[in-house]
Amino acid sequence: MIGWDDISSLKENLQANHLLRDSNLVLSLLCHGSMASLEQRQIFENTENGVRKMVFATNMAKTSITIDDVVFVINYGKAKETSYDALNNTHCLLPTWISKVSAKQRRGRAGRVQPGECYHLYP
Repeated sequence: MIGWDDISSLKENLQANHLLRDSNLVLSLLCHGSMASLEQRQIFENTENGVRKMVFATNMAKTSITIDDVVFVINYGKAKETSYDALNNTHCLLPTWISKVSAKQRRGRAGRVQPGECYHLYP
């Protein structure tokens, strides 16, 4: 996902489903670079037997961390990249389509310790 608002919103929308908000079945976690390391630590902890872990992550999950028990990756194909705004004479973060190399890197996050799959949800 692109940013904090995106991952937070997606998590909230999915938890509207009664099966996905049941903490006995699903553990939903956010992963963003601005989070405290104590909060991020939960992402790496194993869940109890029968509990599926869902991690809603920004681009940082592509390269800077490895979550051993990731089985499925859903790739939306976008990331925020620094761009120069000549009109305002400043740098800003804008959503852009990722490269094939980035898509391959994201796909590589799935299946580290067991078979995994990646779903690319873009043209």
